[in-house]
Amino acid sequence: MRGYVAGPGRRIFPLRGYPAVSTGFTRAATTALELRVPLALVAKAIWKLPMGLDRVSLTAYGEAGGGWRAGEAADPFALRDVGGEVVVDAAIPQDIGFRVRVGAGVPLVSGLGVRSGKARWYLAFGTAF
Repeated sequence: MRGYVAGPGRRIFPLRGYPAVSTGFTRAATTALELRVPLALVAKAIWKLPMGLDRVSLTAYGEAGGGWRAGEAADPFALRDVGGEVVVDAAIPQDIGFRVRVGAGVPLVSGLGVRSGKARWYLAFGTAF
């Protein structure tokens, strides 16, 4: 699952514009601001498939976060990104709901192995937070 590592119990707190990598930080903080705009309320079956499409929306977001070790100065805004995504709520077979998100995030600060300004595309399931 994106954002979590199985094994030693280390959690990852990814920002959508940065890759989900494991670090040696013992403390972390993230914050996000989102604007969600509904595009369509479909609520119908998809052709002859055992699947239904419920709603489609757009999300624009800005995020900030950072990590540090015990005894170090905290910088919870060391990494920042902005981006957008298309969110599709659907169901199989019209009663087991799921959410699919397709989007891009642009890092505003270089870090975690990426340059600022280079868009990172992603496909994710479920909510962002």
